[in-house]
Amino acid sequence: MAARNGNSNTSSSTLISWGILVILAAVALLLYLRHVSLSQLLAVESLRLQNAQSLSVSQVQEEAGVIGQTIATTPQGYALFNNSESLENYVLAMSSQTNRDIAVLDTNKRVLADVVKNEIGTTFTYDTNNEISQTLHDGSPRTFVETSDAYKKGINETVVAIKDASGKIIGALVLSSSSVPAE
Repeated sequence: MAARNGNSNTSSSTLISWGILVILAAVALLLYLRHVSLSQLLAVESLRLQNAQSLSVSQVQEEAGVIGQTIATTPQGYALFNNSESLENYVLAMSSQTNRDIAVLDTNKRVLADVVKNEIGTTFTYDTNNEISQTLHDGSPRTFVETSDAYKKGINETVVAIKDASGKIIGALVLSSSSVPAE
């Protein structure tokens, strides 16, 4: 009888061991599935943020294009682009309404109008990969981070070509993609 009781204890121990093993396997499976779900969730969120950023860049390019078109063609016959005082007033008014950095440059990157008044008349040099010259050359919008005395922590900028009524590139408009930071 004692032998039978010993086998019973062994069977119980084996059964308990298998039960613990099954529970551990179930917990491991749940943790794995949770990790996979979390990884998938993070991947989806990352894609969503990338799409939102792309949309944001696209929106800024569109806004900058509208402002550039206005500067190049309004008022008809004598565009803002050709009238430094009116151009500067327009840039300041637009910046005040939008709380964004705006600068207008000629084809040599000389600043014609800017929210940062002491940069007017200087050559714009804060596009470290020469994005403005590239845009002036091919007309394609570009983005860059301007780090300057005015924006020591950096500000995201978009540059678009300004074209006259015939489509000739006559300058560039630089527009920040976010509000001007308080520094």
